[in-house]
Amino acid sequence: MGHRAVDYYPTPACAARALVADIAKTCPDGLDVIIDPAAGRGALPHWMLDLDASWYLMEMCEDFKPDLERVGEKVIICDSLSKVWDPLTHVIANPPYGKHLEPFVQRIHQHVRSYRTFGAVLMRLQWFDDGDDRHIRLRPDRILRLPWRVSYTGKGTPSETHCWAIWLPNPNRVTQTLWAERPILSDADRDFHATMAGMHRNQLPLPF
Repeated sequence: MGHRAVDYYPTPACAARALVADIAKTCPDGLDVIIDPAAGRGALPHWMLDLDASWYLMEMCEDFKPDLERVGEKVIICDSLSKVWDPLTHVIANPPYGKHLEPFVQRIHQHVRSYRTFGAVLMRLQWFDDGDDRHIRLRPDRILRLPWRVSYTGKGTPSETHCWAIWLPNPNRVTQTLWAERPILSDADRDFHATMAGMHRNQLPLPF
């Protein structure tokens, strides 16, 4: 039996679409199969439809399975860190923060370096500075800075800045830092995000 939702913060459209624009530049051949090991209700594949990829979605909360089945090629309710991942897959994730983030980053880093695939994790900009040697052990190839305050709830202005840490199939010798352009969102995008963020304790259908 899977876990039930307690705190859920879906990936905002502005962050996901900024990454889509960057992938178009760095991976012109596209990404065919992507794993999201912390899938939630499926915000990432929803906002990243332009990639035209197949998504393998892993999530601990069983309540979210119906939502995930609408956007994922494969849905597994599990602890993704204890599962074997398909080797020739790319990984994009917005994992839980706090003490849970580093195990996800470690696993994603290990996967993409072992199989020379693409990986990206949404995180606080200062995360690599907070650990003693994260910037060495888990060094990304690119830091895509989001030069605006990313709101996970759609309410208020967060105090922290965020970025995508990106690992490329062909690693860079040094980490590049770039600034994303803020995508333009429609009212429908904002309404969808509010629906996804605000009803995590009620299994009401999402407008996929």
